[in-house]
Amino acid sequence: MQPVAILAIFLNWRTSSLDRFIRNINKTGAVSCCSEDVANALTREANLAASKTVVELGSGTGAITKKLVEVLPKDTLFLALELNDKFVEETKKACPGVLVYHDSAENVKVYLNKHGKETCDCIISTLPWTLFDNDLQDRILNAIYDVLPEGGEFLTVAYTFAALLPAGKRFRGLIDKRFKKVSRTKPIWKNLPPVYVYHCKK
Repeated sequence: MQPVAILAIFLNWRTSSLDRFIRNINKTGAVSCCSEDVANALTREANLAASKTVVELGSGTGAITKKLVEVLPKDTLFLALELNDKFVEETKKACPGVLVYHDSAENVKVYLNKHGKETCDCIISTLPWTLFDNDLQDRILNAIYDVLPEGGEFLTVAYTFAALLPAGKRFRGLIDKRFKKVSRTKPIWKNLPPVYVYHCKK
């Protein structure tokens, strides 16, 4: 697909979730409307079969959550955190029985402790990193790093165009500095807007 065509599609893209995202940008916990292709990429990249504890940061409307429920082993402890109260309710409706907490991603340790855990094997995120200020980026990444054991995985979605922006470049620098190994998938063009998936190992 040509870049001009992608831009035209994006400019004409309207969903209720995107509208809420724009109107309530400071309280949105996730990149809205992740496609099935993104969900497949995240679950394909992560070593979920061996994961005993998994946390999703920014469940949004539950698109990734539903996929995780499908593929995670039945005995895996799975928690989701979402800052937007409307998205919390949508995730709960879409994924009955999933433990969805209304709170910031930087408090992930609180909810792991609530379930008797100090660490988790894998964290999957659709947080809008480039919309966060430097301090919030640092706080959330520190919280993520703190609850991952050696070999633990952190996977996150990032807009392709954000890699060219100062906040996007800073975010890449932050994960490169913290994690032993960082890889990035090819662009997922079918998602609007297109995204990459970063796969980080501690």
